[in-house]
Amino acid sequence: MKFKKYFSFVTVFIIIIIVLNLFYNKGLFKEYYVLVPDNIKSLIKKTLLYLPAQQKKIQELNGIVLDLEKQNEISESKIKNITNKIVLLQKEKNLINEEFFPQTQFLDLEFQEIKLNNFKSIKSNYNRDGKLASPFYIDTYDNLVFAISKNSEVITIDLENQKKITLIENNLASFGNMEIGDILISENDLYISAVKKKDNCRDFIILKSKIDNKQLNFQNIFDFNDFDDCEEKSFLIGGRLKPFTLNNKKGFLITETDIYFIDVNENTKKLFASGFRNPQGLFIKNDLVLATDHGPRGGDEINKVEENKNYGWPDASYGEEYSLGFTSLEKNKYKKSHAEYGYIEPIFSFIPSIAISEIIELDNNFSKKWQDNYLISSLRAGSIYRVKFDENFEKVIFYEKIKVGKRIRDIAFNKNKKLILLALEDESGSLGIINVK
Repeated sequence: MKFKKYFSFVTVFIIIIIVLNLFYNKGLFKEYYVLVPDNIKSLIKKTLLYLPAQQKKIQELNGIVLDLEKQNEISESKIKNITNKIVLLQKEKNLINEEFFPQTQFLDLEFQEIKLNNFKSIKSNYNRDGKLASPFYIDTYDNLVFAISKNSEVITIDLENQKKITLIENNLASFGNMEIGDILISENDLYISAVKKKDNCRDFIILKSKIDNKQLNFQNIFDFNDFDDCEEKSFLIGGRLKPFTLNNKKGFLITETDIYFIDVNENTKKLFASGFRNPQGLFIKNDLVLATDHGPRGGDEINKVEENKNYGWPDASYGEEYSLGFTSLEKNKYKKSHAEYGYIEPIFSFIPSIAISEIIELDNNFSKKWQDNYLISSLRAGSIYRVKFDENFEKVIFYEKIKVGKRIRDIAFNKNKKLILLALEDESGSLGIINVK
């Protein structure tokens, strides 16, 4: 009997709570709740309405939490999207700097290109990487650029009036069949290194003319006389020519398969340094001599050249033979360490090869952002490399690849106009001109 009474009481109590909860949630309870005395209200809050009130608070807090989570998700999503955009923009910026000249990492440049149509016979069957190329070399004199093709034609480009391109008469044809290796302007004289050809033999000569804007009359001032002791070579090796003083004797350094000192006054040549494959670039400042050298497949080098030193070729190279495969079982043809075998290590070696060409020091007046820099041109890579060496020229601190997109045979700097000049040899040839934007 007691159980039935207890069960009936609990059932009624539950029903009352459910009904009150429904009234409370629907807001109907408030209409009648105001009529209840305060002491009864307090009892009801502590008993009958305690659970519904707590449930409502929990629901409200859960709603706040959900709103915060949604806001957080939105914030995280926004942050993630912004971060992704920043990364993408940085990648695009780097891509532009690396692939689309004339933008660089830290400096905007202006670039223009002048077609050298005044060369009469510069178009040739000279083929590189499946494309026609017209090699030529450049140097500057006041506001003029002198350019000479491998076929011995000379033109000038006026940097003050760039449409003024003049073909200069000369007597180079009188020296017979030859191929130009470099042009050098020193004081008021113009020098040319060239290779005379006879059957399968080659003979280096150095020619000189006073600078004249109308007529150049060259004289042979030095001859290697190598016709009696020669070997067949299908392409020009080296040929770079720079003034140099050795043991108080003024002369020139010239790159062949090795580097020689030429004493024009005594008509003698002396081996200066050896162990090069095809040195295409030469820079001299006081006692500092830098040379760039074509490696085989890989292993183009920048070398600090010192007298009577050997730089490894054909025994040591960081490149390999073109015919060598890529399997791990094949042995390297060339020794990799130079120093271990008594040779001088390069300052730097490019792998893969860039078909390295000339090297020059960039005048600090070009830009405050590019200080104590050197520029190296390249053929296959079609790029300029802005290089910073340490103070002893024993290592490269950094280099920046600046893609031009054309084969660069030669590079020069005109101090008067603060211009970087490029000999672009693609197709019929053109002069590239770079200045700070």
